[in-house]
Amino acid sequence: MANNTITSADAVFLLSVDQLYPDAQLLQGYMADRAFETDAVEIAELVLGVDGNLSAGFVPYMVKTTISIMPDSPSSDIFENWIEAERQGRVKLTAQGSITLPATGRQYTLTDGYLTTITAVPAAARVLQGRPFVITWNTISVAPL
Repeated sequence: MANNTITSADAVFLLSVDQLYPDAQLLQGYMADRAFETDAVEIAELVLGVDGNLSAGFVPYMVKTTISIMPDSPSSDIFENWIEAERQGRVKLTAQGSITLPATGRQYTLTDGYLTTITAVPAAARVLQGRPFVITWNTISVAPL
């Protein structure tokens, strides 16, 4: 029988940061319209020869994941502590993660990520706005649950 739901309400995102959060931390308090997403990436180099024949080659690629959390999210501490540890140590800390999507029956393993883009302070409008954080991963692999 087919699964008739595509909800993201039961998605689970776990994140560990080497030397800071060695035990996986549950991310929570996402923005309603955009919890997390990955960028589209180029995974091939294509060349069309003068004779019209197309050739293709695999190219390694990085994947950027944007995690958008509410300004009152308890997960803000994870990102702020990560930023501060890197600033004070003048080093980049490596992260690992996993995303479980029960609606699709898949789990994604995120390997060797670096925090690459931050929003240091929530934007202040009528209410404080969500904060996006970007982690760039070496690899993301998928497996069935």
